[in-house]
Amino acid sequence: MKYLIGVIFTTAVLLLLGGHHLTEEIVYVKIKNKEVKPLNKEGGETVYQIYTTILEPIDSVENEYVLGDKTEVFTNSDDWTYFKWNSSDVYGELEKDSIYRIKVTGFRIQFLSKYRNIVVLYKN
Repeated sequence: MKYLIGVIFTTAVLLLLGGHHLTEEIVYVKIKNKEVKPLNKEGGETVYQIYTTILEPIDSVENEYVLGDKTEVFTNSDDWTYFKWNSSDVYGELEKDSIYRIKVTGFRIQFLSKYRNIVVLYKN
């Protein structure tokens, strides 16, 4: 019984610390808008939100994409598990109506207002 509790506890800790690495995805997006939102009324820490339209691949042409009808909001925040400390620089590089290839991680949880996070911005 102690062994089982130990395995469950260890698994839970590992998933909490690095489980979002299991959700990595490369996405092509067109930037619709972006904004900086304070996390609380007193100011201090902020969150960068990126509003996008997801691009869909064209089956017959390699590396060609067409604008889809799915929209998604991403956050752009520092992530120590990816050694990402440049979220403000990434935010500054993103331009409205431009197309980017990004690596995102995490889950979209609507009732918690939680969004997937941009961890890598690839240069086109």
